[in-house]
Amino acid sequence: MYEIHLFLGIAAAEETSKSAFPAGERHALLVFLRQPIGSDHYWSLAESCLEDAGWAQVALQKASTVDRSVLEIEPTAQSAYEDAMARGSAIVVYSDPV
Repeated sequence: MYEIHLFLGIAAAEETSKSAFPAGERHALLVFLRQPIGSDHYWSLAESCLEDAGWAQVALQKASTVDRSVLEIEPTAQSAYEDAMARGSAIVVYSDPV
């Protein structure tokens, strides 16, 4: 069985980023990561997911497990949760730069 761990951080878009943000622009983001129930947070895997998606200078700040029912009021978060459960991970990037 799995649960979703949520990581909060900031990173800079790279030229190869799959986002539409200019290279070097820093954004707050969330990483939803599927992990075995009761496991410690996989910080390095969350960072690798961001780097693979074209983000650099990753600074993850917080992590917690997520109860799906809490996310039902936020469609973007609910979708990311479901994507992470199905595919292993999902990233939500806040549009305003920090």
